[in-house]
Amino acid sequence: MSVFIQGDVGNNDFVIREKFDYDYPEGLDLNPNSELHKELLSKIMLSTFASQRKMSTRYEKWKLINRNLTAYVPKTGDETKIQANDPRRPVAIVIPLTYAIRETLLTHLAGIFFNDFYFPLQGIGPEDSQGAILLQHLIQQQCLRSKAELALYTQWSDGFTYGIGISAPIWERKYGFRTRGGVRAPIVTWEGNKIENIDPFHYYPDPNVAAHKIQDGEFVGWLAFENEMNLLSREASDVEGLFNCKYLNQLKGRSVFAIMDEDGRGEFTNAYSQSNDENINTNPTDVLYHYAKIIPKRWNLGEIDEPEIWMFAVANDRVIIKAQPLNLDHNMFPITVCAPDFDGYSSAPIGKLEIVYGLQMVADRLLNTHFENVAKAINDTLIVDPFRVNMDDVEAPGPGKIIRLRRASWGTGVAGAVEQLKITDVTRAHISDTAYIAKLMEQTTSASSSSQGFFDDAPERRTAAEFSGTQSNSFARIGERARIIYSMMMRDLGMMMASHTIQLMSQASYVKLVGEWPKILAEEGYALVEPSQINVNYDIMPLVGKMSPEDNPETMLQLYQIAAEHPLLSQRFDLVAMYTSLARRMGERNIASFKLDVGVMDDVELQNRVADGELEKV
Repeated sequence: MSVFIQGDVGNNDFVIREKFDYDYPEGLDLNPNSELHKELLSKIMLSTFASQRKMSTRYEKWKLINRNLTAYVPKTGDETKIQANDPRRPVAIVIPLTYAIRETLLTHLAGIFFNDFYFPLQGIGPEDSQGAILLQHLIQQQCLRSKAELALYTQWSDGFTYGIGISAPIWERKYGFRTRGGVRAPIVTWEGNKIENIDPFHYYPDPNVAAHKIQDGEFVGWLAFENEMNLLSREASDVEGLFNCKYLNQLKGRSVFAIMDEDGRGEFTNAYSQSNDENINTNPTDVLYHYAKIIPKRWNLGEIDEPEIWMFAVANDRVIIKAQPLNLDHNMFPITVCAPDFDGYSSAPIGKLEIVYGLQMVADRLLNTHFENVAKAINDTLIVDPFRVNMDDVEAPGPGKIIRLRRASWGTGVAGAVEQLKITDVTRAHISDTAYIAKLMEQTTSASSSSQGFFDDAPERRTAAEFSGTQSNSFARIGERARIIYSMMMRDLGMMMASHTIQLMSQASYVKLVGEWPKILAEEGYALVEPSQINVNYDIMPLVGKMSPEDNPETMLQLYQIAAEHPLLSQRFDLVAMYTSLARRMGERNIASFKLDVGVMDDVELQNRVADGELEKV
């Protein structure tokens, strides 16, 4: 565990060489040398240090998990010499069992959540229905534009790897220019939600609350790796409320929390993106973002004496570059935590891959010792009488060698001069033992061989019932984890993104309607959404996993065939609706676009059309 030596964090030794005039928010004096600045900085840093001390107890184990997610390990001194002589010689490896398990779980989560709408919404009342439909289309469009799939995949991956995966939904505006009539004017090119991942190694929650109860804590923060130029550009846009960024050029050093070897990700490749190489001609800046529930009057930030959520940002541990009320309508920390294997109490629970860490180490040991024993058997292990043979001939490399006897041994025969040492392969059973360990890991993590797409111990002829039962059991266990992730993370994330869109959307936007929604909304594929149209009451729809065993198309096909062939059932059940459900279970998501508009005429219209000759009696 890393030990941080903490000094007087309230003593700001930053010396200003050039002073800049800033119009600070709320009429506050947040100059880097002001007493208020020092007081705020001390409180923020003390909270972060307290959290870091708690979270750092998990770092060493997390680094070991990172090791298990590679297929090789650093070579020992002997292994380095072996490969220096022969680069083709294999050395110790890590069997990628842990990696395969994680990929299996992530594949199933992607199949469950990555549907037409990642965050399906529904209106609370009838008057909210249309607005909720438009809102869910807007959010889906934002997800596609901001590549939310990558952020969600990373968060789920961190959840399985480290026990917690963290993300922050932010509202992003991108600015550009448009030239018309020779006049170049700034415009908003895009605005919408974007999901930012937070590295668990640089995540600082309130250590007094459980991982899934982050909204009950008094603060939460994380370290982000920025650079001076981007921060200056964001300050100049005057959208985020940044200040003091012009002082960054006068800062030397990095944040105490930005020790790059803490996570160990660059141990094998030396190519980790967060580098401490001082020879690179850039100006990296470590920004500590910190949300806190405070009473502004107690912090000398105003006269309000009720709790508010404030957002602070500290550059390189010494300069506050943001301090303002959060002012989000949902009144929550815009942070979501994914802890699939939470215990209900821990702030940093054990992850699924850590549960099988010991089994992975045993499997690695079994296989590597078997390879070592085989190498001993392949390489001749000889017992030699050096008084009878020429040792240079014995030590000469290569096959098919000739070993000459010494002159004193000529004519005495070769028996006893060189003998092959018998090596018994005591590791022969290690291969089957490794396979057994792998099966235990799969059973423990619910990533069984059937969920990976193969059956390692299945008979040659397997019935459909056996296959379906095995697959259903596997999907049920993965589906249980998916429902936990939905309840803990996806639901909150969707609610926040919807709230951000309602509150912060500043201009109308076109959305593409998919599935059956164009017909429901009477639109031709696209709809122009005004901010006022989506100001509705909404809720996140319950999770319906596409890969759930209940969605087996074979079951629905049998039910449809029975209903279609039975006269009474065909009158009591909607066969078109059953067929639509069957098509969706089989993968056709736009089945509604194939439906015909069939209307029913009333008696008067029918008689009129018969009278006009348009229809004939049969």
